[in-house]
Amino acid sequence: VYAGRDDFYLRGYFYYRWRRFAFFAPPQDATSLRLLMPTIWRLALARRLDREFRILSRVRRPRLLELSSIDHSTLTDERLGKVLVEAQGIVETFLEQTGRLGESPQVLAGILRQLHVGWGGSPQEVDDLVYTGADRKSRAERALCEALASADDDTERDEVFADHLHGYRHHYLRDNPVVDASDIATLEFDEAAARAVYKRCLGPSEDTPAARHAARMARREALEEEVLGRLGRIERFVYRQALQVARRYDPLEFDRYEAPLLGFLLERDLLHEVGVRLVERGLAERPEDAALLGSTEITDYLEGESDHAYVERAIGERQVLRRRWQRYGPPPVLGEEPDRGLDIDASAVAPEQVLHGRPACRGSARGRVRIVHTLGEATQVLPGEVLVCPEPLFELSPLFGIVAAVVAESGGLLDHAATLAREYDVPAVFGVEHATERLHNGQEVGVDAVEGLVVPVPVEPEWTEL
Repeated sequence: VYAGRDDFYLRGYFYYRWRRFAFFAPPQDATSLRLLMPTIWRLALARRLDREFRILSRVRRPRLLELSSIDHSTLTDERLGKVLVEAQGIVETFLEQTGRLGESPQVLAGILRQLHVGWGGSPQEVDDLVYTGADRKSRAERALCEALASADDDTERDEVFADHLHGYRHHYLRDNPVVDASDIATLEFDEAAARAVYKRCLGPSEDTPAARHAARMARREALEEEVLGRLGRIERFVYRQALQVARRYDPLEFDRYEAPLLGFLLERDLLHEVGVRLVERGLAERPEDAALLGSTEITDYLEGESDHAYVERAIGERQVLRRRWQRYGPPPVLGEEPDRGLDIDASAVAPEQVLHGRPACRGSARGRVRIVHTLGEATQVLPGEVLVCPEPLFELSPLFGIVAAVVAESGGLLDHAATLAREYDVPAVFGVEHATERLHNGQEVGVDAVEGLVVPVPVEPEWTEL
């Protein structure tokens, strides 16, 4: 749904951008009425956005669990290929819905945060208000603690823990292929993270996942009662609706990735089984070599549509290419090491005031903050300021040549904006959560784009002549 189109020039470039109702947001200092109307509209949209994902989770996730429980070594080649194709199809469907959800949990928490701060609350209280502990990982950890508490001896506890890992291995992966696009063939189980949960379950009673959950829920209820008690009738109604929707989406912060991770781990196991069979038939040296084949090549081989000679030749050629590519790893830094001096007394800055993110272009800079929520606000940016934005849009790149640094709430090292920042050689830090809320226009900050830090410059007291 669009509200119109904005046409404007920005540093010699002509841009146009459609205005969407769903993402309209009033300014931070808006009055109560201006806060209410767009908030009600966005909450109404959110009530329908997650419906298909939840239906898909109820219908297709059990099938992933069923396919994971099969002993893949007992399957024929043809059946193994069909299981692989089915798993890939389910994962693709989940990824589509995950993409539709996007950053909805954070966006809805941001709506509540805007209401909460606009009506006299503290932004730090929103995380406690939104907390539910209802995501699959938190529930699985509490269930593990209950089962361990009822176990009679160490042997039974080890069995309980082994059953937990069998069902929830995908909760303890070192990487997240949905987010960082890592290779599913190299997914690794983080046993240390799982053991840490095991130790917390058997540790002090006040430090168990169940005890922490109970404490946070008690804090949430007390805080909610306090907040609603100071609001008017209409404000209380809108606040409750925003709180209800934000809590509904809170479990999706993890659950939107949970089923795809389960599917990716299943694909990895199936790929390993294919590799084992290739080794047994003399077509590969290691089971990991199966990852050198494409998905279609694997299914064609399993279904008998390609011969052994083609598979053996393809693996051999790609092994040579892989060894050749591995010789040409790029150095960690091109050119000279950037100057990291910020000329800021870090001891005068409280640790909680320092913002953390991911370096996108190395360097350091210092300047006054200029927050840009929309492209229309980009014309207000002055030379030497630190550009702070929710998303590093390509349309903002003409400003990279005049600003001292770029700070964005989202984005990563491989984003187009990160490439442009490196071309302009402007220090950039992406993935700085709540940067547009915790910083304000005119505030002086130092940007360390080597460590990924944004440090507010302490305000020196003014001297007055007596």
